[in-house]
Amino acid sequence: MSLHAKTLQRFWNKVTKLPGDSCWVWNGARCRSGGRFWNGKRIVQASHFAWEQEHGSVPQGIECDPLCRNPFCVRPSHHELKTHAANMQSHENIASTINACKEHCPKCGSDYNHQPDGSRICTKCVAARDHAKWRANNPEPTPRTVCDAGHPLTDDENCVAYFLKRNWRLCRTCAIERSRKHNENNRKAA
Repeated sequence: MSLHAKTLQRFWNKVTKLPGDSCWVWNGARCRSGGRFWNGKRIVQASHFAWEQEHGSVPQGIECDPLCRNPFCVRPSHHELKTHAANMQSHENIASTINACKEHCPKCGSDYNHQPDGSRICTKCVAARDHAKWRANNPEPTPRTVCDAGHPLTDDENCVAYFLKRNWRLCRTCAIERSRKHNENNRKAA
């Protein structure tokens, strides 16, 4: 089997031909703009390779534009050759129509924030998701009813200090005892 025949066999093994006039879907390596294929010399667009097998080489500066709008379709009859500018113009018309309805988040209705990579995020939804995730890992502490010494902490008058992060409350009796010990240690040190 010749090298070209092996390359062709490798290519067609990565294609699923759907019945009728449907797309021939590329199942090999992919990127956002379509399929990728190693032709034995370099990586090429899978749609370009399929076009070249049926119609001959694609001229320099010309691209295969899928009329079916499926970037992974390699069926030559679903493609037309265009310059890059014409290809981008046709895609902009389609993208602007689709993206016109994507200015607000469908969950909360707030505006999307546009990221440098072109993606969009809803900061309110991201913040709510992150808070829910944090809350699941950090449940709210339940207030204690007695101090470490066992004195009751039933009312706010009996509670001198309350530290939420540690869920630690100090009763008046313990505060007085702690202050007395602290003063004794200071007298001994002096």
